[in-house]
Amino acid sequence: GARSRSVLSSLLKGAEVRRIRIESPMLILHKLAICDFRVSLELASKASSLFMLTQWINESALRQSPLTVEDAETKKQVSLIPDAAFTLCSHTGKKADFFIEMDMATVSLTHMRQRVRGYLLRPDPSPVLFIVPDANRQKAIAQVALEEAKELKTNPTTIWITVKAHLAPETVLAAPWVAVGHPTPVSFQGLAQPINTSAVVFAGNGRQLG
Repeated sequence: GARSRSVLSSLLKGAEVRRIRIESPMLILHKLAICDFRVSLELASKASSLFMLTQWINESALRQSPLTVEDAETKKQVSLIPDAAFTLCSHTGKKADFFIEMDMATVSLTHMRQRVRGYLLRPDPSPVLFIVPDANRQKAIAQVALEEAKELKTNPTTIWITVKAHLAPETVLAAPWVAVGHPTPVSFQGLAQPINTSAVVFAGNGRQLG
């Protein structure tokens, strides 16, 4: 616990204490889940005649240049460090960039709301992929994203959410993602087709974005 840190710091030195914290069980599971998704993408793209995974950027590289946005309401700068980023190219030569948030349902929805809000403030249209453990968590994050998009008057369809079980190597390219505010699920197979924002609605009032 917290009281042991000073003792460990003295006995093991600061670098060793940091290593122990990084290798805590929950962080290991989180990193393994990200690796699972990457392996699924790599295997699927190698077997596909339609897609190729051309780039993967891990968290440590993204940490060197965080995504930074300003929240007009709080007047604060918000720094966002996704868990990873990657690029998929289609056989037609078109490409799409994605950011990843691997959610283990270990953080509160209040904390998640802050992250979603930050992502919605970006001018970058690249989707942010939230990979969640179950349908209940998917629904909860989608509702949060709709509420924040309504307040910010931004396009919520950049927030994509799916359940981790859908992302096996055999299914990952066709897996359904909830593009928040869009009436039907989307998939990587439609990456060359922009989402029709005229169909986007905000939570509660049914008003179209535009």
